[in-house]
Amino acid sequence: MASRIEAGETVFPASESLLGRWLAAQFRPAFAEPDRALGSGDRDARGVVDAYATYRWIETVTTAARTTTESAAAAVRS
Repeated sequence: MASRIEAGETVFPASESLLGRWLAAQFRPAFAEPDRALGSGDRDARGVVDAYATYRWIETVTTAARTTTESAAAAVRS
């Protein structure tokens, strides 16, 4: 996921928001540990669960952030 963000993919689909793209870039480091855990040939159940929990946390925060950035953008436009 981190490499996809580095390549320009946004965590905020269909968003041209500079703030959204900036925020996605801020989350890039958060993917390192779960990506490493799932990419390891020596995976265990706890590592997979921890990686999943981290991905869900990122999803939860980015969903809330998307709503916030959209609200901020709407306020600036009005």
